[in-house]
Amino acid sequence: MLKYIQSVLLVLLVLLAAFAISGQASDQSYEIPLSGEVSGRISGYEVSGLHLHLAANPVLISTVEFDLNGRADQASVRFNALQGRVFTCRNPYQSHWICELEGVGVGDIQELTIIAVGG
Repeated sequence: MLKYIQSVLLVLLVLLAAFAISGQASDQSYEIPLSGEVSGRISGYEVSGLHLHLAANPVLISTVEFDLNGRADQASVRFNALQGRVFTCRNPYQSHWICELEGVGVGDIQELTIIAVGG
């Protein structure tokens, strides 16, 4: 009977060690790569010079400006907290884009998504 209890304890110990090791492995964190969002292939644009400009009422954002590393036909921005509202941007020169916002509060900016479509 003693041998049986020892065998069961040994099996439980091995299982406990296996669960501990697998728990450590799944606790690893990985950096998520950046990606683009378009209605075709992924663009691969790099965004630089991102600026948010306050409106006359400093609780609101009036514009978002950014540069892309290549030519795009269209660009727009979306804020996570505003669920589905997309703001179209204009391209005044080269690869610089300006997006006029309406009713976007500073507190609404939890996540900013830039959507660019190339030609």
